[in-house]
Amino acid sequence: MFISSMPEGVVLVDIGSEGDVDLIEENIRAEDLNPRDVSVLSITHPHMDQDDGAAKAKKLFGCRLAAHEITAEIIESGFQKSQNKPPAAQVEIKLRGDKSLTFGNPDAGIYFSKRT
Repeated sequence: MFISSMPEGVVLVDIGSEGDVDLIEENIRAEDLNPRDVSVLSITHPHMDQDDGAAKAKKLFGCRLAAHEITAEIIESGFQKSQNKPPAAQVEIKLRGDKSLTFGNPDAGIYFSKRT
């Protein structure tokens, strides 16, 4: 998990498991940041240690989700429900091809590999 505060808001990369979300919220506050300022949660790939808490974090922080389109399809499918895991979450920003997320000045990019 990575976090960066920029003029347009706080950007969070990966969230961990659903049980990690409350601790991550505490850590955000410990850095004198407001969790409600998280504007984007970017999920790097669909493993439970990266995306399991996405639905809870999205609700708690009020942020948008970003992911590669293949990862987004998995997150939105509810595949984890069969394992008694948290519900699916809508991904608002779906990346593919040469699309990238750009934040801050100078620009920082988040790049998604074709491997998921």
